[in-house]
Amino acid sequence: MSVGANYPAYQPVPTSYDYDAALTEAGDTTDKYTHIRMTISKYKKLPSIPIPPNTPKYAYGAVHMKFVSTVTSILKILSPNGPIRSKHPLSMEQVCQWYGFMLYRHQFKKSFTKGLLIARGVRDRAIVLVNQMNVGILSRTGRLNLTLNVQAGQTLDILVENQGRINFGNSINDNKKGLILDVTVSNEVLVDWEMFPLNFSKVEDELLNSVILGSTEMKKNLHGFITPSVFMGQFTTPKTMKTMADTFLKLDGWRKGQVFVNGYNLGRYWPVMGPQNTLYVPGCYLNPYPNLNTVMVVELEQSPCNTQENFLLDDPEQNEVNDLLMEYMRIQYDCSVMFVDVPIINGTTPH
Repeated sequence: MSVGANYPAYQPVPTSYDYDAALTEAGDTTDKYTHIRMTISKYKKLPSIPIPPNTPKYAYGAVHMKFVSTVTSILKILSPNGPIRSKHPLSMEQVCQWYGFMLYRHQFKKSFTKGLLIARGVRDRAIVLVNQMNVGILSRTGRLNLTLNVQAGQTLDILVENQGRINFGNSINDNKKGLILDVTVSNEVLVDWEMFPLNFSKVEDELLNSVILGSTEMKKNLHGFITPSVFMGQFTTPKTMKTMADTFLKLDGWRKGQVFVNGYNLGRYWPVMGPQNTLYVPGCYLNPYPNLNTVMVVELEQSPCNTQENFLLDDPEQNEVNDLLMEYMRIQYDCSVMFVDVPIINGTTPH
């Protein structure tokens, strides 16, 4: 679910490992490869081995996405073994969750007015929810406290993301993930936690067939940040295509999350941080026509989608109306992802 990280300061690296390499992530040669080869040839005779041609790429186009569920509403699917209970938070390593996400849950035993929540042990980034509403983001590289107004009996969820382990330097052994210290509110230690290790791989079929779906709606706070949610879409490849071509997934309008295609984890996206704006999709991950391909997006913060798109007519005789309505929603809310044939891994960054 994640790659490495630089240190100090802690810097999670993008999913792509192109980094101006001689070969691209797709295995294609670059101008740099040609220049390296020419330079070596000045000093050593090169073997007469033909250079394989670059593989074909294909822009499969837009895939309309639809809200499926909030993450907190499908914990039985994402964490089928149920929660692990402990008086104090356990790290991901303590519960054998080596990568990805873990949700920490606590039920407030008393009310707090302007209570200062402090979570100095966040490793590495966390979405904080109260009764499933996004109330803020914590990060080991930024803010580690929030002011809360909560009532006794309300539920605190902290969805923690492992953004990558430090892979060199004198902090290489300081790599615990999750919540590695106690969480406090107004200097009171919160005790009695449930921990849900989350697994998003290979759950598409269960999500599509689950009776749970449709019972929740997308939740958004006043600042436009959503409760972490799952979105799904399906598409077919061209009928005439015999061998599936590689492609790249572009997520305009999506803010931060993880993407899966046919159960394969493509990696994380975070275009507002850059520089990577597309994710590489090997052609072997795709199903040939007429089989469906399923895209699953786990969006943590903001999506371009609007819940109105879910209110379609149930009468199958109204398919034409539904098609028009869906087309209107595509234009109005652009709830889609796009498969393109050119990668963008050198986008702008905020620093």
